[in-house]
Amino acid sequence: MTERESSTEYDGINIEIDQHKMGCVTTLLYSDTVAKLRTTLVEKMPNLPANCTFLDGEGYPVSKAKEQSTEIGELLSSNDTVHLTSTYPIGDMTNDEARWSQQGITVAGGNGDGSALNQFCYPVGIYVHDDESIFIADSWNERIMQWKRGATEGQVVAGGNGYGLRLNQLYEPSDVILDKETNSLIICDAKNSRVMKWSLQEGTTTGEILIDKIWCWGLAMDDQRNLYVTDVANQAVRRYKMGESTGTVVAGGNGQGDQSNQLSVPYCVFVDQDYAVYVSDQQNHRVMKWTKGARTGIIVAGGRGSGLNLIQMGDPCGMFVDKKGTVFVAENGYGRVTRWC
Repeated sequence: MTERESSTEYDGINIEIDQHKMGCVTTLLYSDTVAKLRTTLVEKMPNLPANCTFLDGEGYPVSKAKEQSTEIGELLSSNDTVHLTSTYPIGDMTNDEARWSQQGITVAGGNGDGSALNQFCYPVGIYVHDDESIFIADSWNERIMQWKRGATEGQVVAGGNGYGLRLNQLYEPSDVILDKETNSLIICDAKNSRVMKWSLQEGTTTGEILIDKIWCWGLAMDDQRNLYVTDVANQAVRRYKMGESTGTVVAGGNGQGDQSNQLSVPYCVFVDQDYAVYVSDQQNHRVMKWTKGARTGIIVAGGRGSGLNLIQMGDPCGMFVDKKGTVFVAENGYGRVTRWC
């Protein structure tokens, strides 16, 4: 058995997990039902999605009715083998083998532009909570929306009172994150050039200004609750300790340009477990990484001009970096998401 495979036995079920499959978990069922095997997999891999796809030996989806059968004979003949496959990356899969579905599902909105609770108008920043509820910066509706898993409409949790400078208003918010310690949203209130804090406590109708006079588009927070904010006007990313009003430059800050110590319209920021700062450097069509304390950054994605070639990108905006350093980039210029290993 290779290092990419593992095997276990549980209650008479022999399970082999082949991690060489691209982004899939394949198991072999010999003597029990699909439903029991699902339970086994959840115990072995707690992050297995409840809605993963199960396939039979010929690659066809197993119906829910068959999954819930109590006798293996209801599912297939005794000599067959059933393959159950998750279409989601599971466990310690290597990043270069992850396979992502080309067909997404709508989890919020999808009802055209508008201001109704089931609509958005130019949604930009997004934050996914541990409970799988989603917070969205609904920019042109001047509000932050929360959509709980499975909901058919959202709830306004910040703003929603037209654009303006009052503490109950936002003006084209561009990003949102959650400060779990205080159960508060931190919001890039872009056109008001400020960062707002907005409690999720029931009955909250106004926010408070955390940072003023900063043109920000992206936010991040590390495990020490330091706040990282893109300072677009100064082509920099600043780090703020809670309560600070000036912050420290941790990336860029040397004027607009394409040198290793410069940025050109920093859009999104991400901070990893080592406090390295990643920046989607939009007009340079690249993603830069600045290690903690570094004076210059390194290119980790793009940097070869705008283009459709897979060594290029166009107007990178949203960005995520996984624990193995793989960079996922939403490209506004080409309407795609690319992965950079």
